[in-house]
Amino acid sequence: MSTLSYADLQEPPTAPLEVAPLTYTPAAILGTLRSDRNFMAYCIYIMIWNFGLNLAGPFFTVYQVQVLKASAVMVGFISIASTVSSLPAQRYFGHLADRWGARRVLLLTGFLIPILPWLWVFTTASWQPILINIYSGIIWGGYNLAAFNYLLTITKPENRARYSAMAQIAVALSTAMGAALGGEIVTRWGYVAIFVSSGVVRLIGSLVFARFVKETH
Repeated sequence: MSTLSYADLQEPPTAPLEVAPLTYTPAAILGTLRSDRNFMAYCIYIMIWNFGLNLAGPFFTVYQVQVLKASAVMVGFISIASTVSSLPAQRYFGHLADRWGARRVLLLTGFLIPILPWLWVFTTASWQPILINIYSGIIWGGYNLAAFNYLLTITKPENRARYSAMAQIAVALSTAMGAALGGEIVTRWGYVAIFVSSGVVRLIGSLVFARFVKETH
């Protein structure tokens, strides 16, 4: 059903862009980053951010089952909580982004999201993550909406596809590294260590964004 709906979308006609065959080589990517310091700062930010997210991200459900002894039904309810709470939040943050701009919404939500893994440190019962995920759905609803819009504001139409691809490369690399290190930290020092460190790295990412990444277009 999703694919059929997508196939029905009408894409506005656009003239083909001239793209060099070596656009995505490491040397070309590095050259692009050097020529656009703001986008390079953005890529550094999203690498730190996604590294911090995935220090703990893959292990929340494992923690629910192994430590909090959550049933499969409870895990499902916890997941649903964030999805449901994000729906009204996106409408609110959409209006807020229109008034404030995407960057300010990213700043607001980016400094609230690091609190999430810290809250997990204090969980003692399997139902408590439902409350955390309600908060998570609200804040992430605003962040995801603003993050997409912000990428559009720092790219021009002629280089948007390349910049989007480079951003996804940064996300993929940092996601893999974060999950790998998170697994090592859990093995050596336990879940509390990854919850605390994940929040700290997320906060560092937000500080990098606030200091070095600006709106340029």
